[in-house]
Amino acid sequence: MNRKAKGHTGLIIISIFLMVVSLSEASTSLSTASLLSTSNQKRFNPDGGYDVFGETPKGLEDVKRLYIFRMRNNRRPRYSSGLDTWNDPEKSTLYKFISSLITRNKLTFTTGTIRGVSYRFGGRFLFAQPTQLDDRPTIEGQLSKYKNGAKVAEGKVPFTGCDCED
Repeated sequence: MNRKAKGHTGLIIISIFLMVVSLSEASTSLSTASLLSTSNQKRFNPDGGYDVFGETPKGLEDVKRLYIFRMRNNRRPRYSSGLDTWNDPEKSTLYKFISSLITRNKLTFTTGTIRGVSYRFGGRFLFAQPTQLDDRPTIEGQLSKYKNGAKVAEGKVPFTGCDCED
């Protein structure tokens, strides 16, 4: 092998070594980033019940409670997520979510329709542990009520964590 060929071989070996080291470092930083992301997501657990906090806007007085239960390990939750209303003191109606987005910074949902009524919400969680039981709102956002597809009520509705047993 001549001197020129040996030089090229050395350059190729060094180049491959540098690429492997770079890929290894990138993989390590990606693993660290995904671990951090996973640990942040593990700390955020919105599953549970939330009561309306304070007075509700006109037309939304029957809205009382919000239930959030997410899938875990590709398994459906034991309970359904939904918005609970009480038109009759003896009977509540649960409007189950038909679509939702539940992240630390955003909460949106649309409910199914029951007797022509449905709801939409767009808001956010105020804390990383939103189900904490204290006397302040933990979710805030805009709730809209629809009757036969037409908006009949809308307003800002805050929710607070509850010790829901009913």
